[in-house]
Amino acid sequence: MSVLDQLKGLGGHRNELVDRFEAALTVAPGRRAGDPETVVSFDHLLPDPGRVEGDLGARWRLATARHRLVGFPVSGEALAEWHRADPHKGRRLVAADLHNRNRAAAILSWHYEPRRGRRGRPHLITSLAVRGNVSRELRAEYVVALWLLTCVALAIDRKTVRRKRIGVVLDNAIELSLQNLTAIGFSRGPQRGGYRGE
Repeated sequence: MSVLDQLKGLGGHRNELVDRFEAALTVAPGRRAGDPETVVSFDHLLPDPGRVEGDLGARWRLATARHRLVGFPVSGEALAEWHRADPHKGRRLVAADLHNRNRAAAILSWHYEPRRGRRGRPHLITSLAVRGNVSRELRAEYVVALWLLTCVALAIDRKTVRRKRIGVVLDNAIELSLQNLTAIGFSRGPQRGGYRGE
């Protein structure tokens, strides 16, 4: 089964997963609600969403990470951006594959910067990558793990700024094709050119 086929099959489960993740999140507010100083922590075990009936074991550990990833096979840009994210504020997320020695399968980092005025900016995904050097079948499963991390990012939005969307900074730290980003559920935002991060 291709990555796109797996993601299409999971699309209907997104809201229930986001609800589940929101309930599992711990948020320590900053100086104000939605403040960039807000600290998020998350650690959750999840079965494979496409699991075979009767398989009750956890497949993924989705968590905020304070540690560095050494030797994680992705591009230098994606890993460098992930390491730049503030670990003490929960800005680094990792999906670990419990069926393969608990190794990191996918990473996501996010950023938040408020905008003055009535509408603040959404949380922005600054890096998004899947472990390289794996078989085609395993890569498809790891893209599903990446999709799960985007659901965690949506849960963070729901529990903090409530914009009902998250953004992606399209650059070399995003290691997914536009086709796969669309399959995950992303679409072109209202601003031309998007947020540049300056």
